[in-house]
Formats: sequence, C-alpha cells, structure tokens
Amino acid sequence: MCVHYISTNWVGGGSRLGLHQTPRGNRKEEEEYIMKSEQVTLGRTFILKFDHNDDFLEELKTFTKQNKIKAGTIQLLGALKKAGIVTGPKKDELPPTPIETQIQDAHETIGFGTIFWQDDEPKIHIHAGMGRDKDITLACIRKETQVFIVIEAILQEYKDTSATRQPDNETGMSLLTFKQLQTY
Repeated sequence: MCVHYISTNWVGGGSRLGLHQTPRGNRKEEEEYIMKSEQVTLGRTFILKFDHNDDFLEELKTFTKQNKIKAGTIQLLGALKKAGIVTGPKKDELPPTPIETQIQDAHETIGFGTIFWQDDEPKIHIHAGMGRDKDITLACIRKETQVFIVIEAILQEYKDTSATRQPDNETGMSLLTFKQLQTY
C-alpha cells in the first residue's frame, strides 16, 4: 500500500461546539426519537493506494492504527476480486440474521465507509456497490477483501469527537455512540 499525506489547515470553524440532539419531526411512537449528532474538527486527509492482492480491510485497519486515526470517513474506488459481504438481513427483525455471501471474481467497486474505534480496535464499516458484467451488488464489505489491480481511496480524519462504537444488545451489532450528549 502506498500512502500520500495531505496537510490541511482548515478546521471547519475551529472549536468543538459539543453534541446535539435533534427531535425527529411528527413521529408518533411510544418514545420520542432523538437524533444524535456531534460537530467535529477536520483532521488530516490521506490519499491511499491499495495494490493488487492486498487485503484491503486488513491494510486499512493497520494504517488506521499506525496513524492513530480515531474517527474518519473513507471514499474508495477500484476493484475487488474476493470479499466476504453482507447483502442485508434475512428478515426485518432484531437482531438481524445477515445474508452472508462471497464475491470470487474481479468486481468494479465504489464505496463509502466510516471508521470509529471500539475499545482498542478500529471498527471499519464500509458499504459498496460492486459490479461484474450486468450483475450489480450493494453490500457491506466484511472480510477477506482481496484487491484486483488497485483500490484508490481518500481517508478524512475527524478530531475533537467522543464518537466510538459500542455493542448494542437489541441489534447485536457495534453501533455509533457518543460519550456525552448536550441538548441545544
């Protein structure tokens, strides 16, 4: 994997303003739903190149650890020739039972994901569209990701955030959480 570093001085307005909760409009349910949000500061921006046969997710995880990126987003395009993916739940119920499958041949790939840590490990969550001939799949990329020729990516780091991933009992997944919430 090759890495290029872009220095950025723009900090998106400067200081951290805290976390926000926004009520969702006209929702008639037993509990009031509060959307959670947090204003963050832009950190470093990286251009990444993953080479033929690289394990995309493992390389990204290693890079995230080495560079101490605690929160970020990634945009990517290129091709994968192997990947363990999830294409949705078998039924609309919690906790979901995932539909797990594999891609085995080269697929053009474009995706977007988030990076937040759970305990002492980065949790990478990427959704991608993958196509080969007339077959197109939209999926969550989970494991065993082998690059075909190249994947190019832009990784944007976020600073001044309390966001992490934590296990959620209801869904059985690691979900985005904030340590402190303030109402505005």
